[in-house]
Amino acid sequence: GKYKHLQAQHSGHGMTRTILAVGALVGQRCVSTLRTALEQVTNRDVQNWCQQHLGLTLGLQAIEHALHTQRLATKHCFG
Repeated sequence: GKYKHLQAQHSGHGMTRTILAVGALVGQRCVSTLRTALEQVTNRDVQNWCQQHLGLTLGLQAIEHALHTQRLATKHCFG
């Protein structure tokens, strides 16, 4: 329930980086563990992990499709 609620607030209709919050939602948390995690994992690490494991949300797929279609139409019109 907690993850679904969080996902509904931040989702582009698909699995997003909010999946990484599951551990914090269901696990035991203490200040030292959180501090260590925040010191060792960079935003770039999270971004790379998401690109490797999650792919695009349905919303981003729709945007990519629209951009691709627009590029094809422009190419067709202007040769």
